[in-house]
Amino acid sequence: MRDHTCQPYRELGIHVRVDENTALSFNGVEPRYTVTWYVHKEARFLPESVVASYAESLEFACPEEAVAYGQRRAHTFVDCAFVVSRR
Repeated sequence: MRDHTCQPYRELGIHVRVDENTALSFNGVEPRYTVTWYVHKEARFLPESVVASYAESLEFACPEEAVAYGQRRAHTFVDCAFVVSRR
């Protein structure tokens, strides 16, 4: 498990957790990575300050792809929440 704290976005914190799994392929057993993203209120990640979280069902070939995807999805969630709150 690898934790990544991303830059704050719209005054909310973004935290991404990447877990390593194995997958059977034609090349044998290969690592695959899954991602869970968290949006939180406080300046640092605390479980009690989480506003939203989601475990994505996709698998990635490298952890960097998983982190980038999780960060983009968290940004999209925050953007949609801001649009809905303005109505």
